[in-house]
Amino acid sequence: MELDWAAVWHQKRENYFWTKRLKEKGLTNEDYWDNYPDELYFGYEYKNYPGAILEKMKRYLSPNSTVLDIGAGDGAYTVPLARLVREVTVVEPSRGQIRRLLKRAEGLENIKIINKHWEDVAPEELQEYDLVNAAYCFAMPDIKDALMKMWDCTRGVLFLVTQAGSSLAAVYPLFVSDYEPPPDYIVLYNVVYQLGIKANVEINTRRYLYPWDLLVKTWRHDEEITPEDENKVRAFLEAEGKLVTKEDGTLWVKCWYRDAVIYAEKEQSRLG
Repeated sequence: MELDWAAVWHQKRENYFWTKRLKEKGLTNEDYWDNYPDELYFGYEYKNYPGAILEKMKRYLSPNSTVLDIGAGDGAYTVPLARLVREVTVVEPSRGQIRRLLKRAEGLENIKIINKHWEDVAPEELQEYDLVNAAYCFAMPDIKDALMKMWDCTRGVLFLVTQAGSSLAAVYPLFVSDYEPPPDYIVLYNVVYQLGIKANVEINTRRYLYPWDLLVKTWRHDEEITPEDENKVRAFLEAEGKLVTKEDGTLWVKCWYRDAVIYAEKEQSRLG
């Protein structure tokens, strides 16, 4: 009997420690991002994201292209793509994220925003797009329906971006007793495969330095990390050779992060 990869995906999403943490706090993803401190949020600028992924997308685009960005967040893809194409349509349920996106997009007039969950967007609100992108936004009630809906409105190429590993994954068990990682990218790839979509996958590795104090502030916000656990993590990172002190005395953490880029071209998939 063939394994139901969508069921595996949903089970791993339920087991993921962050899914459980939001439930414990009585929060939705939108609640979390709506109230997330901007001071912490803009630490993302250190992470070299989307970096090379954006360069890969550009190969499929022209000034007359249309793009759909699902779960667009603060516009990491939306804003640079809007500078290259005719129109970008955003689907984003969090008003806080839309606020951040609009701040980044100041001066751009070709961004259309749909403030809804992807599953709540009606077909008549969509069209066919030259590029459809969904990155780190797969907490969806039915992953198969969500992916097929994306594929149905793809004219050119569909991009799915999800995690394929992180240097900090080894740190979380030091202070998160119920730590379980997010679903691996290969599970999402297999869901795509079982839907009959012939996709490619590439792994993009980002290496960067991240401020120690910002990392600790994030953990205090998300996990209420104790001073004892902070010291435990710092000692672990130091033993691993991951801490760097800059000339100004600030402490930084050497990090790496792997993005899995799953992409499928409509015409190539039809040809089989």
